[in-house]
Amino acid sequence: MRDPCGLATISASLAVGDQAVIGAEESGGEMAVVPLSTSHPGTQRIAAAVQASLDEMVAAATEAIWAEVPAYASSRDDQLREDVAAHVRAIFLAFLAGLTTGQPARRADFAVTREQATRRVAQGISLADFLQAFRIGQLTLWQGVLDAAGEDAAAREAALLVVAHIMQLIELGSTIAGEAYVAAQQHVLAEGDRVRRGPARRSAGPTCPDHRDGPPRLVQAEHGGVQVPADRGVP
Repeated sequence: MRDPCGLATISASLAVGDQAVIGAEESGGEMAVVPLSTSHPGTQRIAAAVQASLDEMVAAATEAIWAEVPAYASSRDDQLREDVAAHVRAIFLAFLAGLTTGQPARRADFAVTREQATRRVAQGISLADFLQAFRIGQLTLWQGVLDAAGEDAAAREAALLVVAHIMQLIELGSTIAGEAYVAAQQHVLAEGDRVRRGPARRSAGPTCPDHRDGPPRLVQAEHGGVQVPADRGVP
């Protein structure tokens, strides 16, 4: 199912010519992509074929992640595989929505990625492994687009236009995944530090004034004329 050439296949497609990535350019650190023509017959055929094979593509992406990222295969978390499949499906559906509207992916499309990043921290998956798995999923998506195009000339032409959107999906999704993972990791570290400091504070116990030289002296507080023990001081 997956393209053995991986990112090399996408790079080669990007080099085909202006038709492959019309209007794609680097702007402000993010890829700007010209909207797809939703009326292009090839785009409609690809969208229909990807929708029809969605379950198969999600399963293929999940299997590829387990085969290529050892941390996933060795994980003892019973929920991990289900989480990964749900994440892959959500991203593929975001891509399909883009084919329908013609618009590239937006940050709002990756809400599930933020949630899944938090889960991966708790599941013991490193950031590098999380990002590798994300990219493997998108490469499976690209192979699915090629399979959907088949030998249809119009669909293959549309596939060359779609590749720019997949590259933008990978770029933006990876950025958001990295941001969310680091934020979740920092939260876990801060919480762990707070928990570790708690027992130390409690073990120290409250401090009491030493009255061996007699009862505490009283001093006049600055406000209200209230007398308080000198040992406590005035707040």
